[in-house]
Amino acid sequence: MAAPVPAVSPTAARWLAAGSAALKAGQIPAAIADFQRALRLAPRNAGAWNALGAALARAGRLPAALRAYRRALALAPANADILRNLGVAEFQRADYARALPPLRRAARLQPRDFQTANLLGLSYFALNRYRAAARWLGRATRLQPKNARAYYMLGQADLRRHDMAALTRDFARLMRAAPDSAEAHMMMAMAYDHHQREPQALKEWRAAEKMDPHFPGVHDGLGLAYWKLDHSAAAEHEFRLELAEYPHDFKANFFLGWLLIRRGHPAQAIPRLRLATRAGPQSYLAWLQLGRAEMLLHHPRPALAPLRRAARLKPDSVRAHFLLGSAYAQLGQPAAASRERALAAAARAKSWARFNRRAAPPPSHPQP
Repeated sequence: MAAPVPAVSPTAARWLAAGSAALKAGQIPAAIADFQRALRLAPRNAGAWNALGAALARAGRLPAALRAYRRALALAPANADILRNLGVAEFQRADYARALPPLRRAARLQPRDFQTANLLGLSYFALNRYRAAARWLGRATRLQPKNARAYYMLGQADLRRHDMAALTRDFARLMRAAPDSAEAHMMMAMAYDHHQREPQALKEWRAAEKMDPHFPGVHDGLGLAYWKLDHSAAAEHEFRLELAEYPHDFKANFFLGWLLIRRGHPAQAIPRLRLATRAGPQSYLAWLQLGRAEMLLHHPRPALAPLRRAARLKPDSVRAHFLLGSAYAQLGQPAAASRERALAAAARAKSWARFNRRAAPPPSHPQP
């Protein structure tokens, strides 16, 4: 049971009311000042701390908002609204792992709250935990059966966990809920892309962009379609459009960095690839390309950490071990270089063996 809210003086109550009115009117600096005045008179009022957090978040002052929400939560640890607000703020600053605990607690307290279930699904998705993402996004679609965005993200999670039967169900439900939405066009584009029908996919991405040019991922999709059709300038343009609105987006940072390497600009690629490794720390390719960019600039020492991470994520990577061997050789560490080259050779032999097993004809059986 939540702790009782301490009574506040009439003056503090007036400041709280003034702050709430200012926040509702979009007068954010005034709201912050009013809530701070109220808290000087009622420092143990959880609602005032929560309201201050909301105002600070609206002002883009997320670290200060998080401090306010934590003060509120210390005073009212079972308050679902405070827990959800804390999770939202962590999500907004792209700290998805920290967003999970308060959002899970909020979901236990308010199991039918759409925003909490949806944010949990999106947080798990951002952490590449697609099974958990699908579970929570599925709950979100059941709570709001007409929400096209939730169906689309559920489809993305099911696609990434290679559950094509679930993806087919997601698409059918989306088409019943919102058949002419940007989300429907984007999911259709995903289906065409899965079947390597890039011209049709590009057409659907363009239709989605026309309906909602600010939809997260629409420019990623366009960029990847142009990439696969070998239109690199158009791909770069789309990735930069995505990053203008969503600067921490993994796909746009990663593919733009890779494209810049291909164009001979590894120095420009490095900041993009660093952002990609922060957004997708389990992406072997992001770490590999970051190390590769450093090697292209003749920076073997900065290349070591990303290449080691790539090799840990994919121990049988020929490229990661080969590049590591080159980096160690340039640093005058012949023993380490020999070890990595031996690992690269073993990984290459293993890869060839797998290829030959797949390519070999089935054994013949003697006829009776």
